[in-house]
Amino acid sequence: MAGLDQLNNITLLQLEVTSTTDIKAAVTAVEQSGHQLTYLVNNAGIAPCMPAADVDIREGKKVFDANVWGTLAVTQAFVPLLVRDRGTVITVASINAYINPAWMSVYSASKAAQQSLMLTMEKELRPLGVRFLTVATGVVATNVMTKQAGTFELPTGSLYKAIEARIRTRSEGEEKVPVMSPDVYAEKVVNDALAGKTGLAWRGRLASVIWFLYSYFPYALKVRSACCSSKHVC
Repeated sequence: MAGLDQLNNITLLQLEVTSTTDIKAAVTAVEQSGHQLTYLVNNAGIAPCMPAADVDIREGKKVFDANVWGTLAVTQAFVPLLVRDRGTVITVASINAYINPAWMSVYSASKAAQQSLMLTMEKELRPLGVRFLTVATGVVATNVMTKQAGTFELPTGSLYKAIEARIRTRSEGEEKVPVMSPDVYAEKVVNDALAGKTGLAWRGRLASVIWFLYSYFPYALKVRSACCSSKHVC
């Protein structure tokens, strides 16, 4: 984010979404800025890979702390300003909530919970003038996976040791799947927001395909299509 700090109309704030101190400080900074809170974007997240049978529950809770409780805590903290300014909450959710790809059970579950929270808050806060846009995000070329390079290892005795290298490829974001550039994705989401779109939007590579499958095809075909989206899963 160092480059953004050079822009006169940008103020960088530290916001670890699992830190009550950081959240309170961010709210105070926005309150004291004298500006309206037009958009609040929930974008922080953790996307680990691990077979469900091997997941360390303590590590799984950290994923939920960031992806679910962090999103809720930040949104709750800014609700008074959002109501005051009739603002919009934009949440970067995931198509994983629908396709449940192998090795990403905890992440997928957390994104499903996150989406449910935001769609429910939309119903509760719409009468108070707050808009919600929740984005079922497809494949985008970000660093959410690549930052984990060199850290993946299955526990001793895992049933999946024979294919550990394949799972590691996914954990590091190295699978050969179509991706959308962050700039294109961001432009689409910004355009949705500026157009006043609310509810659930589908953006990113494969998002429209998943929307079509889950809107018009039976469950068995949806599962097979999702599983065959990567050569390392089939």
